[in-house]
Amino acid sequence: MSYIRIALNLPLDQLFTYQVSPEFKGEIEIGQRVLVPFRNRKKVGVVIEITKGKLPQKNIREIIQVIDEIPVFSQTLLKLAYWIKDYYFCSLGQILYTFYPFPYPLKLVNGGSKSLLSFYSEKRKSEKTKDKEDHSIFFLKKSDAKSSIGFCLDRIKDCQEQGKQVAWIVPEVNQIFSLEEILKKEYSGEMVTFYSRLSGRQRYDRWSKMRWGEVGLAVGTRSLVFTPFPFLGLLILEDEENPAYKQKEVPRYNAREIVTKRGEVEDFPVILTSQSPSLESWFKIDQGQWRGLLGGKKSKTPRISLIDLRQEKRQMLSELLKRKISSCLQKNQVPLLFLKHRGYAKFLLCRDCGEVIRCPNCNIGLTFHLKNLLRCHYCNYQINVPQYCPACGGRWLSPMGTGTQRLEREVHRQFPGTVIQRIDSDKEIFPISRWVEKLRRKEINILIGTRLVIKEEILSWISLTGVVLMDSLLNLPDFRATERAFQLLIRICRGMNKESELIIQTFNPTHYVLRGLGEKQEQFYLQETQIRRELNYPPFIHWERILWEGKDREKVNQVGEEMERRLREIKTEFLGPSPCPFPKLRGKYRSQLMLKIKDPLRENKILRQRIGSLLSSLSNLRVTIDVDPLNML
Repeated sequence: MSYIRIALNLPLDQLFTYQVSPEFKGEIEIGQRVLVPFRNRKKVGVVIEITKGKLPQKNIREIIQVIDEIPVFSQTLLKLAYWIKDYYFCSLGQILYTFYPFPYPLKLVNGGSKSLLSFYSEKRKSEKTKDKEDHSIFFLKKSDAKSSIGFCLDRIKDCQEQGKQVAWIVPEVNQIFSLEEILKKEYSGEMVTFYSRLSGRQRYDRWSKMRWGEVGLAVGTRSLVFTPFPFLGLLILEDEENPAYKQKEVPRYNAREIVTKRGEVEDFPVILTSQSPSLESWFKIDQGQWRGLLGGKKSKTPRISLIDLRQEKRQMLSELLKRKISSCLQKNQVPLLFLKHRGYAKFLLCRDCGEVIRCPNCNIGLTFHLKNLLRCHYCNYQINVPQYCPACGGRWLSPMGTGTQRLEREVHRQFPGTVIQRIDSDKEIFPISRWVEKLRRKEINILIGTRLVIKEEILSWISLTGVVLMDSLLNLPDFRATERAFQLLIRICRGMNKESELIIQTFNPTHYVLRGLGEKQEQFYLQETQIRRELNYPPFIHWERILWEGKDREKVNQVGEEMERRLREIKTEFLGPSPCPFPKLRGKYRSQLMLKIKDPLRENKILRQRIGSLLSSLSNLRVTIDVDPLNML
């Protein structure tokens, strides 16, 4: 008698044992999926182990069906999955479901076996014996789009000649289409795109083509990293610092880490590109762990002017910025005004008692919008603006802070008769191509927006960019705030025409983020690295964020006390527990602690033993464990 151990898509770090009935004898292989009874339901699991002999326990249930004709997961992908499980503190079944989320069985269809021995296989056989594959990580600093694409195209053509496949990963869907147009002109082989907006069947069909070696080049978003290419020879990750590569749901992986690990496991090179690297990547280059490459000549940056708002007369637009906007309008050029926050004002303050009108679900100041509306941008709770303060009955309610709606009204007042286009998430989101077409047709005089407008396709049409309040980017309660602010400014500089101008309004014009612009980027990284070293922050150590939330505040506090007690027993360094910066969201109280660990693979095993039972026993509480978190709020 034989039995198997399978991984199920459950948040449980264990395998489940099932008996294989005689009718399925000889059909099952490691990496196949099977349908099994689980409690009073049927669930799909992945075969991890096959054993013959005496059953390990009584009352072992039999499998119902073998779903796939051949394994879905190769040995190398299973090895990668185990690494992700241990590093990102999740279950093997959750990882494997992410690898293959399709409901369709994998079959060896007519021609399938031939496909595996088709063009790519024959090309590789015809190659002379080469030295061991180079799985180095190359970091390409993008000075401009053309030079980096040209460098990557040369590597792709080398892979094509050697019968190897290439996967090119980008952070956002919109980037796929522009890159696809360029590659179609330069690449002669079979190419597909792969992204979430495709239907499930379309994704599966394209996945199958990649799986059977029928595709030489694939372009897609982060999930492309899990596709089981049989002859993968190169992975390219575009704009490695982009936070879109961090998965928000379980498994909370960062595609950058998966790309580099897969290159190591399968023994092929990886290329990461960026205009402004993450500090973690810059540090690895500086330490010689990764090979840094310059992507062509250094590009010139636009002229940069810093405005000290302490010298201005409490006005939203400085005198210099207003003059520059007027000059653009006279030349029929389009200026862009960037502001972090949407809405009219960040909150409504009672000047009689000092209270802020807050969301009852989230305990966060409601954002003031025009049309007499207060809205929570987290749970979408909204009310009309009250006539009196709910706390003291006072009448003096004042909007505080500046949002894009308020900026739009001010620009209308300063420049009457102009066509102003505001782009933020309060407006209907259209494809970038629509805004580009409006700019091309000169249908917009002034552009106002949040991060949504900071796209290369839009910035190339902009002659002046004004960052209205730089301090709103620098002063967030997150140690990565300065790094993200710097990366945003670099993205603006690289996207604009070199004859353009960037005006930054700030109360702190000597901040080291601003001194690092232009040709002095190295200064920013050196200073930021020194600060992180002194504080023992990443990249010198790993952080793991444990967040728990529930409707019962007392229970949330009790869990924090128990977790603190258990962690002190194993002498793990941590910060907290403490309420989150947003201590209540969507009606739930939130607390967190930050583990500071050197080796997630080793220390997560200890953590599973010490707090795993606590986490699994919690009811009416939601627990989130995020390794190398990008969001601390």
